[in-house]
Amino acid sequence: MEKSFARKLNWKPLFNSLVLGAAIGSFTYILADNDITAGIVLGTVAFLIQSTIVYPRYLPSLYGCWKVNDGAVSYYDYNTWTKRIKAIFLPIGKSRNQFRLKISYPTLWLLIKRPIRCYHIILF
Repeated sequence: MEKSFARKLNWKPLFNSLVLGAAIGSFTYILADNDITAGIVLGTVAFLIQSTIVYPRYLPSLYGCWKVNDGAVSYYDYNTWTKRIKAIFLPIGKSRNQFRLKISYPTLWLLIKRPIRCYHIILF
């Protein structure tokens, strides 16, 4: 039996960054008297800021998918900024980190459902 928690990373952050960049580029093109270079430059800058600064900052809290099965827990590693940016641009090819537990799945599910104040899970 397998349970997953939180949302898995998908193409949505990259798509939203592209839409924001296109919108800002279009508005700049319209407001700058049809200057295409200003629209492209500001649209590209907006895309890069959104996809390399804004989304990586909030990635662990927005997309922190964990999977628990019989004796193993797997998760996505977002410890460094480069791993976060790679996850945004290549969400399908992201590998999961996994560690084994010396605790059965039903016991783990009970701990998650009714947490004890202080419990220890022995990793090996």
